[in-house]
Parts: sequence; structure tokens; C-alpha cells
Amino acid sequence: MDHEIPYLREIFVFLAAAGLVIPTVRKLGVSSVLGFLFAGLLIGPHGLNRIVVDVPLLAYVVIADVDGVRRVAELGIIFLLFMIGLELSTRQLWGMRRIVFGLGTGQVCASAAIIGAIAYAFGNSMIASAILGLCLALSSTALVMQSLTETGRLGTRSGRAAFGILLFQDLAVVPILFLVGVAGAEGSESLAGAATRAILQAAIIIAAILAVGRIAIRPLLRFVGGSGSREVFMAAVLLIVLGTAALTAQAGLSMALGAFLAGLLFADTEYRHQIASDIEPFKGLLLGLFFMSVGMSLDVSAVWQLLGWVVLSVIGLVALKAGTLFVVSKAIRQPAAVAAETAVLFCQGGEFAFVVLAAGLAVGVLDPTVGQFMLMVVILTMFLPPALSAADRLLGRFFGEAGEWHPRTCRPRDRGSPHDYRRLRPDWASSG
Repeated sequence: MDHEIPYLREIFVFLAAAGLVIPTVRKLGVSSVLGFLFAGLLIGPHGLNRIVVDVPLLAYVVIADVDGVRRVAELGIIFLLFMIGLELSTRQLWGMRRIVFGLGTGQVCASAAIIGAIAYAFGNSMIASAILGLCLALSSTALVMQSLTETGRLGTRSGRAAFGILLFQDLAVVPILFLVGVAGAEGSESLAGAATRAILQAAIIIAAILAVGRIAIRPLLRFVGGSGSREVFMAAVLLIVLGTAALTAQAGLSMALGAFLAGLLFADTEYRHQIASDIEPFKGLLLGLFFMSVGMSLDVSAVWQLLGWVVLSVIGLVALKAGTLFVVSKAIRQPAAVAAETAVLFCQGGEFAFVVLAAGLAVGVLDPTVGQFMLMVVILTMFLPPALSAADRLLGRFFGEAGEWHPRTCRPRDRGSPHDYRRLRPDWASSG
């Protein structure tokens, strides 16, 4: 019998790269995210794969199928959002509504308007400019959350603001994708009608998941936990997480949002600590695979051919997004330290831009040349945040006369603040 496990070689190469990358970058003091990105660039189709003909042995250590890897890597974002939801509660989330719909709305709308205006000035159509503005206004959930987690800032005021923006961006993907679909379909309903229908559908789906989950999750976990089998229990947890993610995907929402809702439901149960300890290693590995898939997507030769325009576009997008978010944060009276830190955190493009640009290209709304160029720019911007993490913290300390987090303890100096660090920390992190 000659049966092969699908993607066996790719899995082996990834695990080997992870085993080499993490210890190396730790010793060098470099972000693990940046290490995974460069590892993906090295072993991807645009790296060592180019000289496989001359050095045949390299065929065993390179990955050519980026699409296949990317599909598996999406699980990393799903489990990342699930873990974030697991560390929160619906009460804490409700308390963040002003940040989500205030700061989040301001960041997306302001950035999209400016980027869209620039795209229109370069000769794109009105609808294409709107789509480009909206998708480039989104940032990487994986990069931002990984940076906050590595530096211990998830529970600070900056982390709280960043998470609120990310949550709004996840919700914004729904009307953006509907806009792309309607723009590519002739004789369909108006854009305003489609956007309204998308928002109502999203609200109904989210409310239904939370309502049914609150009733069913706890009894179901108790029933499965009564079996005494840890494997059966984890199988049930994974079924619920992936099932909820698939349900939101079918409704036009992102799978990551579904996983986040599942995490919120589990957070209100007595099993949250056991689930967190069991899921964490898999989340870290899959998230590393996602970052490697981003690195694999970068074609250095294509960048070199358009180096001048690419560099200008990357610098312009990063500066525009950072500056816009800083101004919006100050406009709603966020402290300067928080505004500066979040501005640097969100200066890059995000994984949802891949989805929106691909959808726009598929329905013919975007010019293929423009779409491919912007994909290249988004990928390059995703290499920057890990390298800018030190600058991010320096800006926070420079502006932070009130000091939102301490560089050594990673805790807020203002213990009496309503945004207390421990309110957003997971229970296992504060048990000591």
C-alpha cells in the first residue's frame, strides 16, 4: 500500500524551520514573528526554490504550494481569536463598546477615506478606490495581538484600545465583502441596501450564537467532562470552536469572529483554564505557520522590478495609517501614550486585505495590475511591525507622562484606573 499523508513534507519542513527559528531569534533578541516571516521567505517558492534546479537537494527543504499552506495556516488566526475570547467575558466586552465603535469606526473610516481619495487620484474608478481604501485600512489581527502578547501589554490601556479596533475591523469585513460582491454583480440591489442587509444579518447571527451558546455550552461541557476522558473533552471543544467558525463563515462573517464568540462562551464556564492550557501550544504553532505563509507569498524579484514605487507605497501607507490613527485617538481624548503605541501597532496591512483584494480581482472590480501591486505592498508592510516593536514602546514611554505600562513589569502605573491591567488578564496569569 502506497498512501501518503497530505502535506507531510510541508509539515516536516515547517516543524524543522520552527525548531531552528525560535531558539535563534530568542538568542538574538528578535521578535519570533519576524523570524517566521523571514523563514517563510527563505523556504518559500520565491526563495531557495528558485535554485532547486541547480541544487536538487534543496527540493526537500522548500515549500512550493503556498495556497495549501495558507489554508492550514488560517487555523492559527482562528485559535488566536478563540484564546482572546477565552480571556475576556461578555461583561468586559460590553464595557469596551465605546472603544470598539468609537475608536474602531474612526480609524477605519478616516483611513479608508484618505487612502480611497489617493487611489482615485491615481486613476482608479470610484468603486475600486472605495474597495482599496477599505481593505488597506484594515490591519493584521495576528501581528497586533502577537506583539501585545509578547510584550505583556494586552491588558494595558493601549492593549484595550488595540483590541477594540481589531474587533471592529473584523466586523467591518462583512459589509466590505458585500460591497465587493454587489459591485461585481449587475442589476443587483443598491449598495446601501446591501450594506444594511449585511449588518442586520451579522447582528442576528452573532446574537443567535451568543444566546444559544449561553444556554447549551455549560450543560454540554459538563456532560462531556463526565466521561472522564480528556481526549473526548478536547474533541468536543474543537468541534464547538470550528463549528462556530464555520457557521459565521457561512453567514458571510469571518471564521476568526466565530472563534472569538466561542471563546467568549467558554470564558463564562469553569473549564476555561483547562481549555486554555490545552489549546495554547497548537495556537502558537499554527500562528507561526500563518506568518511563514505570509513570508512565502513575497516575490522579491517582483518587488525589485518596481522597487521605487513599492518603497514609496509602503512608506506612504505606513505613515498614513499611523498618522491617521494618532489623530483619531487624540480626537476622542485618548492619552498621547496610547495614541502613539496604537498608531505604530496598526501601521501595517492585514490578512483580510488578501481576502478583499482577491474577491475584487475575481469579480473584475479591480484592475489585475493594481490588485497584484497592492498585495505586494500589504505583504511588505507586514514585515515592519515586529521590527518596529521597540520604537512602539519607546513612543509610548516618550508620550506617557501618565505611563500606561511599565517597561519592566508590563503593568500599569495607575492602579486605580478603570482600565486596570488585571481586569483583562487571564485568571491563570494572576493566580501567582
